[in-house]
Amino acid sequence: MNKSNYIDIDNKTLTWLKSLKDKKEKQRYQNFVVEANKLSLELMTKHPNLIHGIYATSAWLDNHQLLLKSINKPIYCLKQKDINRVSALKDPPAVLCTAYFPNFEEKHQRMVQFFI
Repeated sequence: MNKSNYIDIDNKTLTWLKSLKDKKEKQRYQNFVVEANKLSLELMTKHPNLIHGIYATSAWLDNHQLLLKSINKPIYCLKQKDINRVSALKDPPAVLCTAYFPNFEEKHQRMVQFFI
C-alpha cells in the first residue's frame, strides 16, 4: 500500500474523533475509539469488519503496510500532535482505530454499556 492510499486528516474528522470521548457521542454514532497499539492490531487481525477507520502516524503506517493491505477501510495519516489532541490517554500511541459497536444479544448490551 503506498502513501497515496492514505487520507490526510481534516479538522472535521479530528473534531469527530475527539467527540467520541463523550458517552453520548459514542452512542449517537455507534462508534468508539480503540487507543492502544496492541488492541488496534488485534482488532485489525481478528475483527476487521468492526473497524470504521484507522488513524495513525506515517511511521506506524510504514511499519504495518502488509497488514493494512488486507483491510478495506479508510486509513488516515496523522501527525503525532493530532493524535495527542484527540486521545484521552496521557501518553497516546501512534495508532487509533474507530470501531462500530458489535452486535450482541440483548442480555449482553448492558455489559457493553458498562464499558462505554
